[in-house]
Formats: sequence, structure tokens, C-alpha cells
Amino acid sequence: MEFDRAELAHLREMRCLSEDACGHTIYAGLTRLESEEYFALMRPGGADRHEDEASGAHNARRARFLALHHRMRNAQLQAMARDQYAAMEAASTTLTSGSSEMVIARHRELVANNTKRLTAA
Repeated sequence: MEFDRAELAHLREMRCLSEDACGHTIYAGLTRLESEEYFALMRPGGADRHEDEASGAHNARRARFLALHHRMRNAQLQAMARDQYAAMEAASTTLTSGSSEMVIARHRELVANNTKRLTAA
């Protein structure tokens, strides 16, 4: 998958991309092969009907695109929800006279848990 710099920055910021256990850039919630398929479908004309293509083949490709898109979007939303929860937890700790060391320790714990979750998938 070849992203231009602006596209890559945007997708990372929006939590759409992740890395697999081998360090390959993948779409969140998808395998490497699914990510490559989704990438191809996302490109201009990827999910559009091709000339001389039967409607059944087009519908199957469109259904596959939507299935991959929904899985990626669900993983993206889960990542954003985890980020928001961590930010609210840090604010709560700070507002209740918690130390910055407590916030940092909890952040490290959340990062470790997230790493375990991602490497187990």
C-alpha cells in the first residue's frame, strides 16, 4: 500500500491505521491481505462498476468493500473511544489531587494492555 504523506498523516491521526506483528502498516481491524484489498477498493474506480462487468460481480465487490469498511470503522471508533476514556481518566485523576506520576503510571498500564490486545489478534 502506497500512501502519500498527507494521506498517511490523516489516516494515522484518525486512527484508521495500525501495524501488524511484523510491523506492516494495515488498516485498523483488518489483516494485511484485507488491508491491501481494502486499499485497492478505496482507490478511484476500485468499488465502481467496471465496463462489461456483470451486476452480480459488481454487487459482490461492493458488498466486500462494505464489509471491510465496517470492520475498519468499528476498530477506528473503538480506538478513539479508548483515547477519550484515557483522557477523561487522566483529567479525573488530576482533578482529584492525583499526581502526574499516577497519570503516567496509568497511561503506561493502558499502553501495555493495548499492546497485549493488538499482538494477540
